Amino acid sequence: MKTILKTLLLTFLFINLYSCTSDDSSPEEEQTTYFIKAKINGEQFESNFAITLYNTNEPNIISIQGATQDNTISIHLIIKNYNGSGTYTAGQGISNQNSLVLTNPDGAFLTDFESGENGTITITENGNDLTGTFSFSGFNFQANTSIEVTEGSFHATKQL
Repeated sequence: MKTILKTLLLTFLFINLYSCTSDDSSPEEEQTTYFIKAKINGEQFESNFAITLYNTNEPNIISIQGATQDNTISIHLIIKNYNGSGTYTAGQGISNQNSLVLTNPDGAFLTDFESGENGTITITENGNDLTGTFSFSGFNFQANTSIEVTEGSFHATKQL
């Protein structure tokens, strides 16, 4: 009987000692979430990733993009002559080569100097990651239709 009692006691102690680890009370490592969100003609769009491709050669081009899980809808923001935080416009003539593009099953909708469709991208955080807002009117030349992208925001990782 003493042997069984000792065995149970040792088993209980063993379970208690090894069920607690030294890192139970340590805070979890914060994980950064990258995204692009917007309303497309009033309907919510959200990508679960966003990447930024940054070309440091002249003329400093930055490209921010994200898509839905099934890749049916994507948003692509392009800034030429990027020089840090600030507001960049698109679609005001041939001298402005910035563009904002939405693609979906109906085709590509973009700001363009020919159609007069306009948009803005505002970079609010410029470091290893980029954070900002955007909005634009996009035009599809093939279907001769337009869309409104409003309340756009993003947090993207910067890759050279």
